[in-house]
Amino acid sequence: GARLQATSLNDNITERREKLALTPTNLEEIKATVRLISDIRESTAVMEEKFALVEEQFRTLEMFKYPMDDATLELAGNKGDAGVRKRWKDLVAEANEVDYDL
Repeated sequence: GARLQATSLNDNITERREKLALTPTNLEEIKATVRLISDIRESTAVMEEKFALVEEQFRTLEMFKYPMDDATLELAGNKGDAGVRKRWKDLVAEANEVDYDL
């Protein structure tokens, strides 16, 4: 359901963020970082589609007053700015910053 998809997106973002945070120490690691940055940029349209789908699912659950805990609402972006869409935008910004630093 919506929570599972949002959790999967969140895990994907977390994994990429962790890889992006690593400081490359040799040519192979630099190549891997450049590929990761490219992958993040190329994935944006697909990720935006997934966010829209998940957000619509959460809106439907809310409309029917389906009970959701705070962690679920946070993933959906309904409690502050911690939603997966915001985390993705932050990751893209970080990728651009790392690309500039390379």
